[in-house]
Amino acid sequence: MNSSLTRKIGLTLILIFNLVNGYIRYAYVINFTDESKPYIYSRKDTKQYEYPTGMEKLKTSAKNDPRWISVIYYSAVAILSTLLSIYLLFGTRKWVVLAAIFYLILILVCLLLLSISLVSKSYNIGYGLAQDIKNLIQTPFFSLFLIATIYLFNKPNDRSKALFSR
Repeated sequence: MNSSLTRKIGLTLILIFNLVNGYIRYAYVINFTDESKPYIYSRKDTKQYEYPTGMEKLKTSAKNDPRWISVIYYSAVAILSTLLSIYLLFGTRKWVVLAAIFYLILILVCLLLLSISLVSKSYNIGYGLAQDIKNLIQTPFFSLFLIATIYLFNKPNDRSKALFSR
């Protein structure tokens, strides 16, 4: 099997996995914390915990609310699949490293906003924006934006090496 076909099969599998994972993210919560509930259950059945306004409440919320683990899982899957797609599309590590740095910056901004929100004990100051950034990380639109941006900034002679070049 030639490398172009292998890359296309890999991208197709990533796309299918992301579609399934996106549906699961939208409709279900992955449960690692509450043994009385199934491993995966509907978001509609998720108890809505109040926003933690301090470190102690954050610890309790993280321990009891399975949505925290789901956020980490879905974000990791989105990031890893985007990085793998970039590698398969462009065949070079420099773009993967650049995209990873960009994701790392977004995650650090989220953590900073959550910290500001916890210290100020206010939901409105940082948590809402952190939620928006988290949702951006988990959506395929951000992956498409990164891929399109890399393609545009790629040198013309490097574009011929990209999988979707003519």
